[in-house]
Amino acid sequence: MATPDTISRQSYSIGTRLLCVVGAVFTASIILLALYPGLFTFVAIPVLPAPFCFLAGVIYPALTRKQGLRLYLIGSLVIVTLSWIYEFWWLHHVGATW
Repeated sequence: MATPDTISRQSYSIGTRLLCVVGAVFTASIILLALYPGLFTFVAIPVLPAPFCFLAGVIYPALTRKQGLRLYLIGSLVIVTLSWIYEFWWLHHVGATW
C-alpha cells in the first residue's frame, strides 16, 4: 500500500525527470549557437557538461538535490536563456538590415 510519503516522492521524481529532460534539450541547444565562432562559443564552454548532468538527473533524480549541482544547472539554464534572448534580439533588430 502506498503511503502519502511515497506518493509525494514519486510525484517529485516524475516532475524532476520532466524538468531534467527539458533542461537537457534546452542546454544542448546552445551548441547550435556555438557552431559559428563568436560570443556564444565562450558562453557554451562552461555549459557543455550541463546536458549530461541533466540526463543523469533523468536517470537518478536524487542527484539534483545536491546544492552545488543544482546551482550549476540553474546557472546554466539562465545563461542559455539569456543567450537565446540576445540571439533573437540580434536577429530582429540588427539582422533585419541585411
